[in-house]
Amino acid sequence: MQIFYIVLVLCIGCVIGQDHNFADQKSVHDQAHIKQHLDSKIDIDEVKLDPEKERFHYFSMHDLNQDNLIDGIEIAKAITHSHDEDSNTPTADDIKIEQIVDSVLKNLDANNDGFIDYIEYVRNQEGDKS
Repeated sequence: MQIFYIVLVLCIGCVIGQDHNFADQKSVHDQAHIKQHLDSKIDIDEVKLDPEKERFHYFSMHDLNQDNLIDGIEIAKAITHSHDEDSNTPTADDIKIEQIVDSVLKNLDANNDGFIDYIEYVRNQEGDKS
């Protein structure tokens, strides 16, 4: 199952053409990216992020409506957003994005309620140490 998820994450990068993938280890622990999102909320110069805080902030910055759940729309926004204003990187069409979101939910949404809660997310992170 872990190998399938790793392959899925790699495929997401190929399909979208960006190196930001939802909930993969590289993205979750990318302090520069996390600090970009925290910049307007806290004094980022004072922030020291350990792996647990990285996981928490990564989840929080993608919980756009702040309901403590990640839904399909939030996943789609996470895998297609870019901070590069001059980016000419093509994005995937709606059908491909939908397929990626469905695959992410299938792998992370343990109770199949259509949302990724923080516990499901952390369990995935702890199981994906490879």
